Amino acid sequence: MQQQTLSLITFLVWGTVANLQSATALPSPVSQVFPALEILAQTNPKANNNQLRELLEQGRQLVEAGEYARALSIYQQAINLDRDNPRIYSGIGYLQARQGNFLEAAAAYRQAVEREPDNADFYYALGYALANARENVAAKHAYERAILLNPDKLNAYLGLGVVLWRQQNYDEALQVYQRAIELAPSNAKAYESMGAILLHAGQTDEAIAQLQKAVQLNPTASSVHLKLAGAWLSRGNLQEGRAALDRAAFLDPRNPEIYLKIGNIEQQLNNISNALEAYRQAASLQPNRPETHLIIADLLMQQENVVLAIATYRQVIDLSPENAEAYYKLGIALKTRRRKREAAEALRTARDLYRQRGDRDGLQRVENALKEL
Repeated sequence: MQQQTLSLITFLVWGTVANLQSATALPSPVSQVFPALEILAQTNPKANNNQLRELLEQGRQLVEAGEYARALSIYQQAINLDRDNPRIYSGIGYLQARQGNFLEAAAAYRQAVEREPDNADFYYALGYALANARENVAAKHAYERAILLNPDKLNAYLGLGVVLWRQQNYDEALQVYQRAIELAPSNAKAYESMGAILLHAGQTDEAIAQLQKAVQLNPTASSVHLKLAGAWLSRGNLQEGRAALDRAAFLDPRNPEIYLKIGNIEQQLNNISNALEAYRQAASLQPNRPETHLIIADLLMQQENVVLAIATYRQVIDLSPENAEAYYKLGIALKTRRRKREAAEALRTARDLYRQRGDRDGLQRVENALKEL
């Protein structure tokens, strides 16, 4: 049981900490960078104002309607009439980012900062686009420039913290989040991020303290409860860990990762029925994930529900035809039911797949099973 508990803790701590950059979402640049009507008031007086204003008004209406691709086309036409207006470039950057085109967004924001190099909002937006494009070094410089221009720009600190985490610069990331907390003592995301980093560093008590503050400030954030579950479990407190996961599931019932973690807890504690229930919930939310179905099939074998296990192993193979482990386990399950011809066929397929992968251990297991047939 001690080894099982250790495995459980490792799974949950790394499962919650490793996704810091996705859990700590980069702030949206909408309000800072794209004040929709400001562009109209700052057009170049030498430009064709009537045509430009008409284009920008049309673009504004499309943005408000959520038609970003059409709005982008309009703003690109506007650039031809006023190539020196940084806010048109920032509008293009925003529209590209909204469509997930982060490198294109960064290119537009670079045009904006070239034309207005003292604008902290533009540098923040550039950092946002670069960070989402995983250009972490450039994103770090952009965020730092935004902070230099505006030391009170909270979102730039939050974005910079994410980039520093990705670069494994944990000490500096902690300093950045501490500064964010000084600027905004009620910002739950900063406490959550600090807690995740402290948990990664093995400072469990400090991590719990920060995460509990985040829960107090934002009790409806499932990501905080997930991280808090990892912290409690790293201290061996399974009761608090499971309670935190249950709260996360209540708040975010459509998140399959939560049920996978609950299933892992129950599996490690040998509560097979509860584990199956959790894994099945995860599979219903994410039906095309073969790994989850493979775990379900293994648990069914533990319950000696071989017929249903066979059907589930076949489901794994349908989702992942090159899955040698699924073929091997299907062969073992068929052998249990004395279906020797089908078992041999599955095991031979597993042998071929293991051989292609150069997996000697898997190959030996299959050979032993075939000999037993």
